[in-house]
Amino acid sequence: MPLESDIRDVLECLDQKAATHPKIATFWKHYISRKITMLEKSLNDCEHVMESLGESQCDVEPEALAAAYLFAVTLRGNGSSTEV
Repeated sequence: MPLESDIRDVLECLDQKAATHPKIATFWKHYISRKITMLEKSLNDCEHVMESLGESQCDVEPEALAAAYLFAVTLRGNGSSTEV
């Protein structure tokens, strides 16, 4: 998968730069790790939702999705969090 290869390449580059730029390398490695964790959670959440739909033929209106998103954000931190 190209994304996995890109991530591996960037992390290898960060490992090489860690000797001369340890703070920058550490920051980016932590940031990328956090983003990967968030992406994995999002993919799992999506899979769970798709499985829960079953054979339903009903779709959701965009406004309802927006409302559900805002509600989830509010529950997780009064709207201050961008992680859903």
